[in-house]
Amino acid sequence: STWDFFYMKAVVRYSDPTKGCMLLEGAPIPLPPAEHVQIKVMASPINPCDESFCLGKYKPHGKVEPHACGYEGSGIITLIGEGVPKEYLNKRVAFYRALKYTDASFGVWSQYAVLHYSTCIILDDSMSFEDTCGMLINPLTIFGFLEIMKKKGYKSMIHTAAASSLGKMLVGVCLSEGIDLVCVIRREEQRKTLESLGAKYIINQNDSSFEKDLKLLAEKLNCQIAFDAVGAELTARLFACMPPKSKIYMYGQLGGDYK
Repeated sequence: STWDFFYMKAVVRYSDPTKGCMLLEGAPIPLPPAEHVQIKVMASPINPCDESFCLGKYKPHGKVEPHACGYEGSGIITLIGEGVPKEYLNKRVAFYRALKYTDASFGVWSQYAVLHYSTCIILDDSMSFEDTCGMLINPLTIFGFLEIMKKKGYKSMIHTAAASSLGKMLVGVCLSEGIDLVCVIRREEQRKTLESLGAKYIINQNDSSFEKDLKLLAEKLNCQIAFDAVGAELTARLFACMPPKSKIYMYGQLGGDYK
């Protein structure tokens, strides 16, 4: 059997998004099949992608119904399946389930998760669970941005939702990499935070001069690429301000569906 007779608490949702999310008090604790590990979850952050999943904007993966919410976290590996290197057992790890979805995956907003072992990074014992539970999604996303930038030869970019945790991290990365970064914010009070981190180009999407300001900056810096976490009508507004043959990579839907 895939399931043990012990039970746990888990925040779950069904494939039907109209059912919403719920806390299950008696979810069975899964056992790890081949190449999977069972993890006692110690900490997990709440990211924008988690909210989108809970609201039904992202489809669940895997065949286990209901589906546990959450994407990343940290914990201790308590069991290993066949084919998993033995050094993983009892190790402290950070994990990101989207690195390799399988039909057996379950977690991570649950007391125990079962994931493919390749989604885990072994931690040093000196690193706390709280400090490492959110160490993968944002850094890996930024790494993807940089890979695209380098492959295409871009030297500047536009980033929306720029005051997010990822956006703040991106400011420092672009400074170290010599990339001109145009930060698009939604609230004026976010400007000082980004300026304190070293951001040079900051524009507010709700200003009446937004399109004019963005077009001038895009031309000045030759911004032909944008990474958009907001979507909806903002994506079209970005395209209208960017040079010909520009590209926008969408990695979120914070603005909801386009109407």
